[in-house]
Amino acid sequence: MVNPDSGRVVNVANGSCADGTNINLWDRNYSNGQIFCYDPTTKALINRHCNKAIDFGAWPNCAVDLHNLVLKTRSGHTTQGYHVGGQGIMGANLQNVVITNKYCTNHVIDIEGGTSKENGTNMIACPSHGGWNQRWSIEYV
Repeated sequence: MVNPDSGRVVNVANGSCADGTNINLWDRNYSNGQIFCYDPTTKALINRHCNKAIDFGAWPNCAVDLHNLVLKTRSGHTTQGYHVGGQGIMGANLQNVVITNKYCTNHVIDIEGGTSKENGTNMIACPSHGGWNQRWSIEYV
């Protein structure tokens, strides 16, 4: 999952498979921490190396604006489910998509703060506003 504005990707911090490992933005290096697959049954975004899902760091209150994203053991709960929408197809890739959480249906995957494009910038789920920091390209590797 590549942010087209920054050129950086969704990344599992330090490539760790421990539950609660932070999800951040990082230069693309095709490491295990950057390769995800989509489970069509649960709609989870699964890190292929760890076989764990992107989830909220704590049980979400959808009325709260910001939720930290971390790696967690797959549970099948809707907090781990995502819908990919607003897509345009370019070759084998999906361009300019928004990735919306199934549980907090107004929350999308976001680069926290919306101003930093640096390595290690935190990834969150927050209400959709259509900014560059909420747009993604999904590239198949």
